[in-house]
Amino acid sequence: MKKLLLALLLTSLLAACAATPTTETLVVLTSPDYPPYESIKPDGTYEGYDIELMEAIGEKMGVTIEWKEQSFDGIIAALQSNQGDAAISGMNVSEERLLSVDFSDIYKADGDLYTAVVKVEDGFATIEDLTGKTIAVQTGTVQEGAMNAIAEKYGFTVVSQKSYATIIEDIKLDRVDALVIDSTNAATYAQEDATLMNFNLVDEALDGKAGTAIAFPKGSEWVAKVNTALAELVSDGTIAALDAKWFPAQ
Repeated sequence: MKKLLLALLLTSLLAACAATPTTETLVVLTSPDYPPYESIKPDGTYEGYDIELMEAIGEKMGVTIEWKEQSFDGIIAALQSNQGDAAISGMNVSEERLLSVDFSDIYKADGDLYTAVVKVEDGFATIEDLTGKTIAVQTGTVQEGAMNAIAEKYGFTVVSQKSYATIIEDIKLDRVDALVIDSTNAATYAQEDATLMNFNLVDEALDGKAGTAIAFPKGSEWVAKVNTALAELVSDGTIAALDAKWFPAQ
């Protein structure tokens, strides 16, 4: 009798465990130094457009987002070595990157990818004005590749840095002459600091239009699931609300 009761108890426990829903976890890489897409709050948590978007995607898919900090220039290698399931970090889709990772549908269409942030007092206004100057870019970005490609034409010295905050400080201290970044974030820097201004770089070699998307390891099953969630977030107005919140000037 005791054996029968014990067996019934074990069966009930196993059934209860099987009925308890388990939440799947999606490990998402980000480089939190690119406001308003992603940055670190004083309490150490992340905030920004990408952060809220990814959390909304997770909610749509019924998964928990586990954030993992990663330097921007190491994101693709980290995905290739299965250190994360996805990466969201203001990353532009490019043919070169598509050789190494898969991307979701574009969730934010970019303006001009090649915009210079400079000091107002320097009087720079065109790409020709930067001839022979020192141009700073973030390591691993499409801007880094593009500036290196035209460096000889304009006599640029291209300096790659991991942190945008460091580059902005270097501009103010006259260590570099310009930061090349996308137009959205260039405008943000100019709005926040009256000593800075920005202008678009125009050259036939610069294909300045692209889009921002979420990156995945090649062949990831998450791509289709995330695309479905993105479509739902467009339909229900979530992405429009995020645009209004984080990019009010657009």
